[in-house]
Amino acid sequence: MTPAPFLSSGLCFRLRSPRATTRRCGRLASVVLLGLVCLTASAQNFLVNGDFSSIGGNGLPSDWSYDAPGIMSVDTGDHPSGATRSLKIDLPVNGGSSLGQVIQSLNVAASGAPLQPNTGYLARVWVKSSLSGDARLEIKRYDGSNNELERIDSASSGTGWSQVQVGFDTGAAARIDVLLRYAKDSTTAGQVARFATAELLDGSGSTLGAISLVPTFESIGVYAPVNGAIVTGASGHTLALAYRITGTSTWLPALAADAAIADNEFRGSVLQLQPNTSYDVQAVLKLNGSQVGSAQTATVTTWPETATLDAQGKIPSSTDTTLAASSSSMLTITGGGADGNHWVRYKAASGGSTIDVGAAADQAIHVNNAHYVIIDGLTLKGGKKYAILVENSHHIRIQNCTISGWSEAGTFGANDDQSKDTKWGYFTGTPHTSGGSNPTLINLRGAIYVKGLTSAQVVIDRNLIYNPVGKSSSWGIIPSGQNHPAGPEGVVLDTTGGNQVIRNNDMIAGDGHFFNDVIEGSQNGETTGGPSHDSDIAGNMLVGANDDGTELDGGQKNVRFWNNFVEINHSGISTVPVLQGPSYVFKNIFVGGDERGTTEDGLKLGGVSGVAHFINNTVYTPNYAFTGGHSFGNTTTIFTRNNIFTGPVDGNAPLRYDKIGSYTVLGDTDYDLTPVGGINATSPGDKEPNRVEGYPEFSDAAARSFLLLPGSPGVGAGVPMATVTPADASHPDMGAVDADTALSSWPLRANTPDLFPLRSVVRLREATSAAAGLQLKAPAASGSTWKAISGATWLSVSPATGSTGASPIALTCTVNATGLTRGTHNTLVSVRTNTGALRTVLLTAEVLPATDHVFTMEAESGLPAGAAFESVSDATASGGAYAHAISSGSGNIAMNFTVPAAEDYYVHARVRMDGPSAQQPNQNSAWLLFGTETDEWDFAGPGIDWSWDTARVPRATTVDLTGPIHFAAGAAQIEIGKRSGGVQIDTIVVSNSPYPPRVAAPTFSPAGGNYSSAQSVGMSTATGGATIRYTTDGSLPTRTHGTVYSSPVSIGTTTTLRAIAYKDQMERSGVSSDLYTIAGGGSGAFQMSGNEVVMEAEHFTSETAGDGHDWTLATTAGASGGASDNAVQALPNTGTGYATINAAATRVDYQIDVPGGSASSFYVHVRALGATTADDSVYLSIDGGTSSVVEMDLFHTLSWRTSSSALAIPAGVHTLTIWMREDGAIVDKVVVNTGTTDPTGAGPAESARAGSQAFQPDANGDFVMEAEHFDTTTDSTDTWTLVTDSSASGGASDNALQSLPNDGTAYASLDPAASRADYAIDVPAGANYYVLIRDYGATSSDDSVYVSIDGGSTAQTVTAGRALDWKGSPGTLAIPAGRHTLTIWDREDGVEIDKIVVSTGATLPTGTGPAESPRN
Repeated sequence: MTPAPFLSSGLCFRLRSPRATTRRCGRLASVVLLGLVCLTASAQNFLVNGDFSSIGGNGLPSDWSYDAPGIMSVDTGDHPSGATRSLKIDLPVNGGSSLGQVIQSLNVAASGAPLQPNTGYLARVWVKSSLSGDARLEIKRYDGSNNELERIDSASSGTGWSQVQVGFDTGAAARIDVLLRYAKDSTTAGQVARFATAELLDGSGSTLGAISLVPTFESIGVYAPVNGAIVTGASGHTLALAYRITGTSTWLPALAADAAIADNEFRGSVLQLQPNTSYDVQAVLKLNGSQVGSAQTATVTTWPETATLDAQGKIPSSTDTTLAASSSSMLTITGGGADGNHWVRYKAASGGSTIDVGAAADQAIHVNNAHYVIIDGLTLKGGKKYAILVENSHHIRIQNCTISGWSEAGTFGANDDQSKDTKWGYFTGTPHTSGGSNPTLINLRGAIYVKGLTSAQVVIDRNLIYNPVGKSSSWGIIPSGQNHPAGPEGVVLDTTGGNQVIRNNDMIAGDGHFFNDVIEGSQNGETTGGPSHDSDIAGNMLVGANDDGTELDGGQKNVRFWNNFVEINHSGISTVPVLQGPSYVFKNIFVGGDERGTTEDGLKLGGVSGVAHFINNTVYTPNYAFTGGHSFGNTTTIFTRNNIFTGPVDGNAPLRYDKIGSYTVLGDTDYDLTPVGGINATSPGDKEPNRVEGYPEFSDAAARSFLLLPGSPGVGAGVPMATVTPADASHPDMGAVDADTALSSWPLRANTPDLFPLRSVVRLREATSAAAGLQLKAPAASGSTWKAISGATWLSVSPATGSTGASPIALTCTVNATGLTRGTHNTLVSVRTNTGALRTVLLTAEVLPATDHVFTMEAESGLPAGAAFESVSDATASGGAYAHAISSGSGNIAMNFTVPAAEDYYVHARVRMDGPSAQQPNQNSAWLLFGTETDEWDFAGPGIDWSWDTARVPRATTVDLTGPIHFAAGAAQIEIGKRSGGVQIDTIVVSNSPYPPRVAAPTFSPAGGNYSSAQSVGMSTATGGATIRYTTDGSLPTRTHGTVYSSPVSIGTTTTLRAIAYKDQMERSGVSSDLYTIAGGGSGAFQMSGNEVVMEAEHFTSETAGDGHDWTLATTAGASGGASDNAVQALPNTGTGYATINAAATRVDYQIDVPGGSASSFYVHVRALGATTADDSVYLSIDGGTSSVVEMDLFHTLSWRTSSSALAIPAGVHTLTIWMREDGAIVDKVVVNTGTTDPTGAGPAESARAGSQAFQPDANGDFVMEAEHFDTTTDSTDTWTLVTDSSASGGASDNALQSLPNDGTAYASLDPAASRADYAIDVPAGANYYVLIRDYGATSSDDSVYVSIDGGSTAQTVTAGRALDWKGSPGTLAIPAGRHTLTIWDREDGVEIDKIVVSTGATLPTGTGPAESPRN
């Protein structure tokens, strides 16, 4: 059913007591409850006498089998419309607990049988019962030996006539049974069940009707009705969608639509479109893969971004109302504009407008029966219930507002009404537990509250919503079962007309102001609940909920949720239930942890009939990645692709399919990155069959940078998903962040400042101050001025205002801990420009005691005789052993200590679980005993690697749900008892700090920066006795990965240095990271090969400032170098330009070596951009000349441009100079060759440089080299060519070498004239080395190479297999001490090499092998 602009009750059905179940032995089935919708079909009904019109000798319909004919009869007086009779069943008084049945069996065969194998069918029947739930439809599939393969139940009956149905595929079944099932247990005695008009259809003759389209700014909902039955299953109906911009000829694929059998239509969405653009959408119906009938096409225009303003800044044909600078009175808005060209706008005065009603009114603004109204740029404070209430209003835009201080604090307690969901929470008035008589629970108090079925097309855009008065209660309240959170919310959608958009908002619950849900989907058991239909929630920052980050719950009919950042929530998102579907959740980041630091799940799933799609999300949580079966008693159907499910510790984020009873997650879950052994399901074998198991390596998860590092699991491991993944990516990365978006702040927003990092942590002691730095990039496109907003009185930001421009701005955020309690305090830092552009980051203050009191014990040392733990030796454990929970014994781990003074203390432990990941729910707790208390200690997120956990001690019937333990001065004891098997406990710490003792992070000297020569970098930590490990290859160091620091490290090329520090009995430090940019990145000229030389712009040989400008290292999204400082830009961008070359202008030089015999005339190709016409050109010359100059104009996006004329470059070493012509220009990469065709993508790989440095041995004494990181290659008949292989370990492209062309060239012995690739290595001591290569040969004619040292003829042969894997040399090569060259020679062309390891051992690496060695 296509939704009207305003949804009415006549366009939806209400779900009544669904009790659908599915037992799976084979293929996926669909289970659906129909409302009162009459469907007609021209297809054949394969059931004989399905209308019960033919009566047999027993007085019952013929061709059916009956288990109890004596209680059955034909009733011509009670039947649904269109039928003439029903089968009535008087339910028996003592029928037992089993189900009764009326059966018709049909054989399956390729010929001569009613049903065909591997064919989709739809079974349906009308049902009714005097007691809801007593009648339903069931399908059983049997094999040729009469073994049951699958049993599929429909939803159950209501008290009125409704049609239920089951879609299924016959598959390899030999027989299908259609069962009309009725209840006959003691609760149904004396009741009546009825069935009418049973049908079994195959979908033949079904055709596609005219499609309807419903747009938003960036999405189009598609509704495609089907004339006739829709059948599902592998050979059933599908609907392919495609789209194009109107007036263009090429159709682009969209995600396939989903069958909505209950409404006899397909529904789907076209995603990530452009606003204010006309699109054609095409739908093609297929049956078993073949098109049925004609394609249907429709056209619609997406919404315009803003209501167009005229030259005076007013909306054409509209009324602007400028509000006073300050008001304490509620603003009431009724009426409004007539249509999209006639709006009424309420806007702020030039200096700002604030409405602060305090508690004097229920809301600051009341929008009631209004239309075409814009509320723009206001500051709103107060409102006992809401800041803005929107009732029965449509076409409302609330934008650029700053909202805080709404709702009420209330008094914590409980009520006595046990019919209420929440018994404990915050109340206005006095709660019953405090002697009150009429308390009102504070709940659903949204900063923006939208209600009413005529409230549609409400746009909530670029608002900062933070810090309500008071806070929500949490799930941790005792007693259990009376604790659903209740409290204020960011946005509430309550029974609306749908077609809403919530985008680009920052909704942050700061310290002590937690939301219940950030976005609440109220009335979520109704199709009109929550976003309802055709709604978008995109580009938001949603932080701080004791329940859900967002509730999509309700109809979820073409509801889309993407490009959002969600953190500090009990559940990241809820899709409970999907009453209609489909919904789409894609390219979001979910980080777990509510107010207590605990998480239920990243994704909370619950079904009914629709499908929720989860694509390319990053879920980073210490608990479950998702849990299914929540609420509404139905199976959950989802679709997943390309998601990353992981957490802070390896083993976090298992996938729990069957959280509640037998209500499991079904659907198509596959091609995701999951923890090893992380499938928690009754039948795990059919879940995620093509998953990638492993643990991703992110750029900096602690700072919330979730870009996958090169070589990480998940890189290039995704599958294409139309309109979600890049159109040109055949092997996209998994997760939300890809290389094209990594350098922008998250969520992605156009024309908005960037602020880094996304999350900062300041750890300081009580009553002291400390600071953190932020980097602000506020381009002119975002506005002309900006101001900073602090979310807490204890945080100040300096500077607090400024002007936009190209140069980054350093912000200092100072935390003053005076008055702050020990523990974690969260707040925000926002930057808003004068145009309303908004960017927010999170800042966490961790407050430590002024003086530490710490008591430490190795758990294994506290084991008494008969303990329920055993001591296990383990080199990774502190002290070399840990305590392991076992099945026998009853004694506890005991720890005794002496408290110097009465104080609050916390208990910390370093814990791990046996695993696998899926066993987390069974290996995640212990008992904590102290004094007379015994409390359950649920670990926040144990993994298969060690992590620290702090006990959250319950505090009964108080909102202070967890807290410290108060010990009096003197002797004290705690005990830890076994509660879960599989628990490993290493070190136990009792301290007056809320945090485990942590090693201080390493510091570098000198710090990272731009240098003209190699640097000797020292590392240190303030924690005595700690060990430092570091990496220089971009990978993350761990306790076991990286080089142990012993002396300063020489850095001679541009390098990211990362380090951690660790020590027994302490939490390891955070990762310290710094970038060292060495001018030029090497010591000599770029080497031309094959008449081509390639340079990353940031790897200049030298740079000269001039005329007040400087070519400066810049970080540019999409640039081909590293993640930062990957381009150069002429700054400052003041609008300076030169009509002719100015010898005094700033210049950047690149030395190139043109070998003899090369061409003498070359074109220059530059990958660059100029944001405007005032900064989009450069000059080029050779050897600093100012006479033979080429002017090059640039595009306004990062693109290739080729010089209009060639430059003469004779043989020898020369300097290519890029001169500033217009400041602001950005250059990413330079290619010099003889061609005039622009390179594509990021262009070819950078050329080698003379004097390139050698690979150094890693911590194991091995040399590890990415094959593409050669020093030089020498061509012959064949050429070692850079190729892209999605399975290779290097970057996303040009990540392997292949000998090409593959024309059958081969050498029986090493030929010094053959093509070769050389790698310099520095050998500290002579030894015999094996050469291990990760390589591939498609056939036996292209599967080997020779390897030798220093170009010598003594060689080893290394073969290759038929898949990219490791092979080793049969013997060794003698390599003396000193610098030497390892040469890979062509033996058979066509062979591909990915990675090389030179080792004294012959053991082959696994996977992609070890990290690449450093080069010095």
